[in-house]
Amino acid sequence: MAGSWESLPDLSQPRQYLGATTDSQGRVYAIGGTNSSGDPVGTVERFDGSSWQSLPDLPTPREY
Repeated sequence: MAGSWESLPDLSQPRQYLGATTDSQGRVYAIGGTNSSGDPVGTVERFDGSSWQSLPDLPTPREY
């Protein structure tokens, strides 16, 4: 339905202050951020429209 919100799958690792971008195929990338303790994380995940996939971690954890 146009103009409405729907729930989609959560990231496998809850985080904040992450980087996010999309690619030419419309996939969303969640990169780094901080965990609930405020520690930087190196986790990278990609959303393909139906599910998140874990990708190789960053060499160094990053936030923002």
